[in-house]
Amino acid sequence: MRIPRCVWIILCGISSLTVQLHGAVQQDIKFDIARADTFYYQGLYKEALDLLNPLDEKLKNSAESVDDRAKVKMLIGLNEFALGNNEKARKQFLEFCNLIPNYSLDEKQYPTRVVALFKDAQQFWTARGNKEAADWSAAAGTHAAVTVSECHLGSLAQSLSPHAATPSRAPSARRRWRA
Repeated sequence: MRIPRCVWIILCGISSLTVQLHGAVQQDIKFDIARADTFYYQGLYKEALDLLNPLDEKLKNSAESVDDRAKVKMLIGLNEFALGNNEKARKQFLEFCNLIPNYSLDEKQYPTRVVALFKDAQQFWTARGNKEAADWSAAAGTHAAVTVSECHLGSLAQSLSPHAATPSRAPSARRRWRA
């Protein structure tokens, strides 16, 4: 059975249109990620989440855009943390670690409490060693809240007593110098 030439032309036209549409969708996704990133740095956390949550759903089952999915997960986690939703932020960080396990968060770019929560999620994911870690995030949410509050209390204590951390007043430092 021979397929008529006009059918081939239509099929080729449809496939090229599909490729063009896919490219346009990818550009829209990257544009939305860039806008959400700008919103985060401007302190517009709810607006960023309004943009990121539908994008996260759209990318949920996409195997080809792992980098975009990871960026979305990280931005959702950062925005949730900024709004005080530590459990939701930790869940997003766990899902990010599922996509990029060996990522190193820049400690100079983000607040100490964010870095502590991310490292805690990363250690939890590494300890689990598999993709089930994201499912366990709900049970570990309490642990995230404790970790962040301990980090906050530790930084608060340091800021209240600046001399306690100096080497001349630290007991372990005196012992080292006497030996």
